[in-house]
Amino acid sequence: EGEGGARVMGAVAGILIDKDVDQFAMNEGLFVIVQSGDSVKLANDGKFVPRTW
Repeated sequence: EGEGGARVMGAVAGILIDKDVDQFAMNEGLFVIVQSGDSVKLANDGKFVPRTW
């Protein structure tokens, strides 16, 4: 744990992400951020559990 009990979560982001890469990142507990029109969104589904360090 960090100072004051803080925990860290990770994410990957990209304009074009291969399916294998995004699934690998999700399996490792990382948030996956993808392009959505002029904005971005999380590609993780409702069953996703983020990993903390």
